[in-house]
Amino acid sequence: MQSVIELLSVKTSKLDTNSRSTSSDTPSLDKLGILSHLSQVQIYYLFAVYIEERRSLLMLRAHLITKFKLPTELMAYQLKVVNGALYACSSNAYRIVDCYKCKASGNKDDVRCKRCGGTGKTSKRPKVHEICNVDRNAWYTKNNALVREMYETIVDYLQQMDIEIREITNKNKLLTE
Repeated sequence: MQSVIELLSVKTSKLDTNSRSTSSDTPSLDKLGILSHLSQVQIYYLFAVYIEERRSLLMLRAHLITKFKLPTELMAYQLKVVNGALYACSSNAYRIVDCYKCKASGNKDDVRCKRCGGTGKTSKRPKVHEICNVDRNAWYTKNNALVREMYETIVDYLQQMDIEIREITNKNKLLTE
């Protein structure tokens, strides 16, 4: 258990949790307080993505497989899609990057950039078929539209879970200050 506490103390710094530890070497038990505010699935996500704990990854994968079902004829893709979505979220494949069209200015030739909508930022989109380990031609066939839709749904679900965990963490931080 001590190793989990140490890992959580170090790895949850990504979540901007509050630490009352007096020494930088000592893991803070305050960081474990957020666990009481999370659902079991959120805890699996936290441990699987931020700590890379194998058991939690397996439990989260099992949850996603039971929550998001494909029709029988497309079941061969289900595990690939779930694994791809988990990889995309854990590797931060959907990060915000500078727009390459307007070079992050928001304007191109004194006209608002259509690519980024004038913000200068855009989301980097990974090659999903590669992440899911599916042949490109098979991924983009009309029959696999449901597979692509399920991938996007799972990624949205995982990103929403990450947002909820961050909100709970930040709320907990405000309460302990």
